Amino acid sequence: MPSVLRRFSIQERRLEQDRARERRLELVIGLVDRLIYDIARMCAGHAVVMDDYVLPAVSRRLSDAVRPFLERGRVLHPDFGTHAELRVEGDLLQSMRPVLATVEFDDASAMEDFGGELRVVPNRRITMHALISLDHSLVQRVSLSIGPPSPA
Repeated sequence: MPSVLRRFSIQERRLEQDRARERRLELVIGLVDRLIYDIARMCAGHAVVMDDYVLPAVSRRLSDAVRPFLERGRVLHPDFGTHAELRVEGDLLQSMRPVLATVEFDDASAMEDFGGELRVVPNRRITMHALISLDHSLVQRVSLSIGPPSPA
């Protein structure tokens, strides 16, 4: 009889761990989705406040990076496609350790200049890395890189 109870408690623990992992993965997906959306809005010329889920220093760096583009009278009409690839590195069960989320998606945005003329930007692949604190639901670091589009 003790082996049946032990097996049951092991199964319960695994189920509990699976639920925790799933909740934390949903948290990561939500933060990454929100971050991409806010970066797109920022590039489109909208005022965006991210300090409730992004470290203020990181939020300022993102704004500072976009400012020269906007000051030249340009805005982006974002088209980041309908899907993205997400990879999460780290242990979702260790909530005290941050995880690294890497998102890749194709960008087919258009750019509007000061005169209102739209120019199609050549398709490209955007990769974003975000270091996320699970305990605080906070993006601690972000890096973006732009490369050639993924092969069809």
